[in-house]
Amino acid sequence: MIEKREGEGVLELALDYAKIQAQAPLFKRLIEVSERDVKGFHMPGNRGGRAFPPGFRTGWSSLETTELEASGDVLSGSGAVAAAAARAAAFAGSAASLFITQGSSTGLMTSLAILRHFSKRVLLPRTVHAAVIRGLALLDMEAVFLPLEEQPGQQLPQIDITNSLALIEEQKGPVCLLLTRPDYYGSVVDITELVKALRKSGGLLAVDEAHGAHLSLGAAEFPASAISEGADIVCQSAHKTLAALAPAALIQIGQRAEAEFKLTELARRELRLFHSTSPSFPIAASIDWARAYLELYGLAQVEQLTVALTDFARALPADLKVLNPRLGAGESELRAFDLLHLLIEFPYYATPAHWSKLLLEAGLEAELVSFNQALFLLAPDSSRADLAELAKRLARFSEMAKLRRPDLESQTKAQKLAKEVFSSYTELPERGLSLRRSRLEGEVEVIDLEAASGRIVADLIAPYPPGIPLLWPGERLSPRLLRLISQCLDSGLDLLGIDQRSLAVLKS
Repeated sequence: MIEKREGEGVLELALDYAKIQAQAPLFKRLIEVSERDVKGFHMPGNRGGRAFPPGFRTGWSSLETTELEASGDVLSGSGAVAAAAARAAAFAGSAASLFITQGSSTGLMTSLAILRHFSKRVLLPRTVHAAVIRGLALLDMEAVFLPLEEQPGQQLPQIDITNSLALIEEQKGPVCLLLTRPDYYGSVVDITELVKALRKSGGLLAVDEAHGAHLSLGAAEFPASAISEGADIVCQSAHKTLAALAPAALIQIGQRAEAEFKLTELARRELRLFHSTSPSFPIAASIDWARAYLELYGLAQVEQLTVALTDFARALPADLKVLNPRLGAGESELRAFDLLHLLIEFPYYATPAHWSKLLLEAGLEAELVSFNQALFLLAPDSSRADLAELAKRLARFSEMAKLRRPDLESQTKAQKLAKEVFSSYTELPERGLSLRRSRLEGEVEVIDLEAASGRIVADLIAPYPPGIPLLWPGERLSPRLLRLISQCLDSGLDLLGIDQRSLAVLKS
């Protein structure tokens, strides 16, 4: 039973760490191995953390080991790893879970390698993670872009479901689709109709659920997980919202995918294409711990968080607005926005650098800062005290913002730039060369940005935030996009793929 204490009307939890450890077989086994009177002469060179100073040695480094009979093998899923993975799968409702200790980027490239067995073409929105672009280039796959709809409030465009279904219907053979859910702002697309259409074609749905590992909990306050909605391959980043070490990640294989296509062994084989043969056991064990923690205490913690968020919204200064999550909304809206993605709207537009500086002066660092918003990423165990402190510091930020408001011309300029950046994701630049040839095989030269109009770019170009590419490798830089990129740079935005106003293009 979970011990409960009432404090100021809010549920508080007394965590039993021994109980969590007992439910985490890999974590428990590594603790036992670290405490044995056995001298190991094997990797890693830090000798189970003994090479580190005492304060660090007593931490995660004491769980360092290699593939032994006692520990099992992370990549083949044997021994204690197998027991941990089985529990992770049961918790998520998947047919199998594969642990990844070098990030969800590896999981996304593995997902593409699996899809490639069904089709070399993959349908996806342009708003995917950069790792997807790299994976497509490495695997020589073709991207077919799904139609997108612009969203109000300068959030990322979402898939136009009706026209996407029509596009799926036009394809020949098995259709494979990859999408991000939730996206960086916490929006969650309904995949019900997409799943039906893909199954009819004999294809697969892969989902980048890097920002949604917590959805496996199945809490009523959360949107449904992609696995529960019928996705075939789901890549989760355990460390983003769970109590796991970076860069802990998982691949979940759907029940239908395993039953019809035996996808688990294929996934394990393709994972070896991208994963190091020396996976980190402490990171793998942290996945096990995070799952056990969430399974035992998650529902109660989410109940506590919901109350805390309601109090937070009441305490927020009047000039700041909670865009997401939709507190007090109906079920359909709750399912469309994630509870842990706290998106705050500011009273006017300014450059992200302006907002970031003010937030830092107020003692805050956000997950993402945009032209008129900031995203604060929560965890299931974010407490009432955490949210109260956030509201307090946002009040301090609000007062500073009033005193240091940019002039009207600067605000108008920032608003226009924001609209142009987000609108660009719905437009398709001209493709001059395939992804693989442009990113991996083409002859490249570095030139000044001002001389690059009409040239084919050799790498992705993405304003950060939000880090979504305006241009993919092999696409032609139009005069309009050149102007937009210049404006982004002039406004102080960082752009991936641009270094000191120079970029890599393919030689003519």
